[in-house]
Amino acid sequence: MEKISYILTSRLVLKNIITPEKSSICQYGLQIGLEICLNTVISIFIALFCHMEWETIVFFLVFMALRAYAGGLHLDTYFACLICSCASLLSLLFLVKYLDVSRSFSMTLICFSLPAIKFLSPVQDILFVSNG
Repeated sequence: MEKISYILTSRLVLKNIITPEKSSICQYGLQIGLEICLNTVISIFIALFCHMEWETIVFFLVFMALRAYAGGLHLDTYFACLICSCASLLSLLFLVKYLDVSRSFSMTLICFSLPAIKFLSPVQDILFVSNG
């Protein structure tokens, strides 16, 4: 994504759409935008493939709120982050689809999880960096 955003930004500078001084800001914005778009498109395909569109929407609504409040996990590359995000979504969708959980267990889990999130968060973001 970094290379693509660099190429796009260079073209914008060459066409005098942006100034060279603002190219690094533009490149960063393009890179983040491209990464979010790719993640969103892959998530939509996963939801359609699993026939679980509503579950995916609920997952993202809850996940975005939790992520904004509690921080998150940062991996050393975008590709690693993309794989981790897709694996998280797939894991949850398969759990929802194939695990039969009673309503009382779900409510108990929610009652214990919400206070735990409240008291343990917000936390500093965790940074995982590989040695390779």
